[in-house]
Amino acid sequence: MKAYIFLLFTCFLFAIKSYGQPQDRLALNEWHNGALVLNSHDVVRGKVKYNHIYDAVLLEAEGKVSTYAASQVIYFYYIHHSSGVVYPYTTLPYFSRIDSTYQRNYFFEILLQGEVLYLRKANKKAPLIENKNRQKVLPKLNVDKSCYDYYMLYNEKVVCINNFTEDALPLLAQNFPKSIHEFIRSKNIEDFTPHDKLVILHYYNSMRAATEQPRIAAQHSFARDTVKAEPIVRAGYYAE
Repeated sequence: MKAYIFLLFTCFLFAIKSYGQPQDRLALNEWHNGALVLNSHDVVRGKVKYNHIYDAVLLEAEGKVSTYAASQVIYFYYIHHSSGVVYPYTTLPYFSRIDSTYQRNYFFEILLQGEVLYLRKANKKAPLIENKNRQKVLPKLNVDKSCYDYYMLYNEKVVCINNFTEDALPLLAQNFPKSIHEFIRSKNIEDFTPHDKLVILHYYNSMRAATEQPRIAAQHSFARDTVKAEPIVRAGYYAE
């Protein structure tokens, strides 16, 4: 799964944009150029729109609009028409919110690629993301923090990491217990914001790469400020 995603990612140039851009940057009610990889491995291209509320992706091609559920798609992306930012999504099995004993496929937005994928998915506040009047009604709302739940793909399993210290750190510390905790202390990370999680997972992935491919990993910088500025294998995520 991860190898297949990586091959797809090599087709695109990803870049992080500054956090200071408008919160309605996603323009979710608009169509954007993109493509879907279906379960048959066929690639269909056209105008793409993702519906966070119904977890469905719409494709407009040759004058026809088709709707796809996560059970029909392996991967999709769209390119924001004005910023050029690429938004990649993958399909992964996860326990149903209604029945915790049942798994089905869901779309997850990919924020960071590596040994551990950093993912997010809109939560029950998703309608606020597409609310055009949000800036007037809720001017102080932090959409990234309030309207999304965050996850990581660890050992081929999707793990919710909203509570990072309880759900993520014990797993990450299995391989680098001292390094992970020392890194967190050195960067004065206490609140574990969405961006803090990205920084920690980037560090973890770099440590894993250092173990497996020392030459490649030597080129990575682990400083928090550097991570802000460096291109990360996810376009469209806005760091704090």
